[in-house]
Amino acid sequence: MPYWPGLIPDITPEALDYAVAGGLICGDPDEALKQCQVWESAGADQLVFGVGMATQAEQLETIRLMEVGFGMVMAGRLDRARALLDRSLLLNPQPYDDFFIGLGILEFARGDHARAKSYFDLTASPDIWGIVFTAANGNTGGCADPALAAQARAAIAAIWPSDRPFETESVVAWVASHNPFRDPGVEHRFLTAVRQILIGR
Repeated sequence: MPYWPGLIPDITPEALDYAVAGGLICGDPDEALKQCQVWESAGADQLVFGVGMATQAEQLETIRLMEVGFGMVMAGRLDRARALLDRSLLLNPQPYDDFFIGLGILEFARGDHARAKSYFDLTASPDIWGIVFTAANGNTGGCADPALAAQARAAIAAIWPSDRPFETESVVAWVASHNPFRDPGVEHRFLTAVRQILIGR
């Protein structure tokens, strides 16, 4: 360790490999999932992630977000993702909108559109993805809301680059590159709903 005010040097690939071998979880979602599965094969049934010098509230919020993220990574294990989300709610009994959006997305993936709607309805100020997922859930669940679909189109259009045409397939491709679903069937349902929203169905 360098003395202050010296900086800690950047980690080398060898040091990173050593840290991963010692239990560090890092990398893209697929790499992180493999690293988590090592712990699972050793008998761990849950992992807690630390985040350094944050306040306790910030740590709990970050843990919740990470667990939601890993729940989405494991989209094939929706019951386990549900357990993680329930546990996260116990850690942070005053969740932010992102938590309810995460629960809504999980229920959308499970195919329980009524329950997904109940979670999406709890968001006070949904961001662009909250609006898009809420509208997609309505379309997929058989209760399309034209006003919400128009709001989703407007939210996407508001951030769409002015030098690119706002065309249905271009927007669907962009949404596809940002969606969290690893299950092809769920992804197809979601993107079909997004396409319907964009063409005004």
